[in-house]
Amino acid sequence: MKKNLWVLCSPNGVGNGPNLGMHTVDFAAYNITKKLNKKYNVILSSLWPTYKNNQSNLVDRDSFPRVHMHDLYMEKKIKPDDIVLFWGDFQWGYDFLNQSIKRLRKKVDTGTVYTEVEAEEIIKNHFLLRRLWKENTLKDITLMSYGSTLFQNNIKDLNRKEYINNLEALIRNSTFLKFRDPYSANYCAGVLNSYEQSFLGVDPALLSTQKELLSLPIGDGNFISSYEGNVGYYFGRSSRSIPKKKITLFIKKILKETGTKAVNIPWSHFGKKLFNTKNRIDNFEFYRKLFLLPTEKVQMDKFHSGDIIKGMKECSLILTDTYHLAVISILLGVPVVMFPDFQTSRIRDANMGYRVSWRDKRVLLFLTNNLSDLIVIPELLSDHEYCEAKINVIQKFIHDKSYLDKAYSGIHKQAVYDRKLLLSYLKHDQ
Repeated sequence: MKKNLWVLCSPNGVGNGPNLGMHTVDFAAYNITKKLNKKYNVILSSLWPTYKNNQSNLVDRDSFPRVHMHDLYMEKKIKPDDIVLFWGDFQWGYDFLNQSIKRLRKKVDTGTVYTEVEAEEIIKNHFLLRRLWKENTLKDITLMSYGSTLFQNNIKDLNRKEYINNLEALIRNSTFLKFRDPYSANYCAGVLNSYEQSFLGVDPALLSTQKELLSLPIGDGNFISSYEGNVGYYFGRSSRSIPKKKITLFIKKILKETGTKAVNIPWSHFGKKLFNTKNRIDNFEFYRKLFLLPTEKVQMDKFHSGDIIKGMKECSLILTDTYHLAVISILLGVPVVMFPDFQTSRIRDANMGYRVSWRDKRVLLFLTNNLSDLIVIPELLSDHEYCEAKINVIQKFIHDKSYLDKAYSGIHKQAVYDRKLLLSYLKHDQ
């Protein structure tokens, strides 16, 4: 009898479906684990609450089956000898647990309103599969984790006995474990007293292949040609803000120097309800018109996620403040420039006393992969020499394919290695 392989994908927010970035993370899990269907019953699922009564129909964004555990008690379905693979943006921090409690209390798709006590009990039981720890059944389950993080975990959490015991149980009992960021990796190394393995910079979205991404379904494909040779841009998903005036003027300078037009990448299209992007888009249109950015009008009557990916592949350059859009650009072999806006990180990191997010995954992605030349700090754009230096680097990436290939080579090789390593663990059922 085949075992169950539960691939617990990225959290689905408040129930309006994952954005395109999360979709590509889950798509990587699907493409990797579908090779194991003869060995396991592979169940690609969402562990976190979706709060929807019915999400059975695939939408334009989707091209693969997923199971959503609407009852919030997925751990009841796990049986001894099953394999549980935590995949992607799982954030094990105590603060994130509390955010989930507050989110569940809101009146959302199900129309259910929970008291604070009810919400806390549901999430605590749900978080980290707590029942499994309490019932001491970990020895019968194979635990794995790839690309998760202790984000928003802080030192005062070390005094929360229940939380820290659960967290360390996950770490100690996992047969395969790679965290996304150095903070989490160092904590893990301390728990295990093992410093042999590097955990840094392993995001599941990077494990997709270009061929897989380009296999995503397309609509009528009308607007893909608009992207050919032009500069694609999208701002707002990571920073929750529109580009500053100085960024807009810098974009205009790039377009002038490269002789290209700007083309909007509709990255947030499938998550409009979740991220409420309308006002940001309208405001950016104001800046675009005010500074006369040369743009290419795009016909977008009906399109799927595959249209966006194929459109990006045709760009000569991509400008963004958004993490997963940068990841997909790297996989497609398109030069991408990151504009991290730290101001919106203050509230998120205030509990740790940091003005900016020093664990910002956008910055970590570029710094740890030797792509720091492609980071543009908005506050420095008033410096003429800084602008000229960045323009020169961007020109080199656009016109010298070998330069780009060398820059992305390490990332691509790491992805190939990690795919093989993960599959070897699963095939041998460690």
